[in-house]
Amino acid sequence: MEVLWNADGPMSVRDVHDVLLADGKIAYTTVMTVLDRLAKKNVVSRHQESRAWIYRPARSKAQFMAGELGQVLNEAGSDRCEVLAALVPTLDPSELGALASALDRAASSFRSGRRGPVPAGSPASPDEDAALVEESGKGADESTAPVVAAGLEGGAVLEGGAVPEAGRVPVVGAEPVDVDRG
Repeated sequence: MEVLWNADGPMSVRDVHDVLLADGKIAYTTVMTVLDRLAKKNVVSRHQESRAWIYRPARSKAQFMAGELGQVLNEAGSDRCEVLAALVPTLDPSELGALASALDRAASSFRSGRRGPVPAGSPASPDEDAALVEESGKGADESTAPVVAAGLEGGAVLEGGAVPEAGRVPVVGAEPVDVDRG
């Protein structure tokens, strides 16, 4: 899949095989079989040109990975928030910023009654977020507080190296609020 995601356009089995040969020996028929199976699973799309099958990713790498992560989270059931929160400490500052922006857009979309994916660049008001947090005491809705709270447990470090006070959770665009962690 990496070969197709990194390509400038659609690729034939031969094209994919040639790229993979640079990394080591691999049979043409193996590449053909894998691409055929990926097409049957709708991971790649294909069409025929002359006698060759031409392949392209059905989704971007980010879309594909989000789908895979979504399946894992669905299997986590009621532990979804804990699973997501456990990933927060693994993010670097730029990834945390991107995640905070995505959460702002999702919260704004939720408040306005829209559902579904929230496009990057959609406006989200930190003032509205702060008001929601103050109003409920737990964040935009009951399900967001455990994610934020769990993500800060176990040695979280805030911007500038500060460590959050016990029982206090920083909310993007707002002052830290008290959250019952017990």
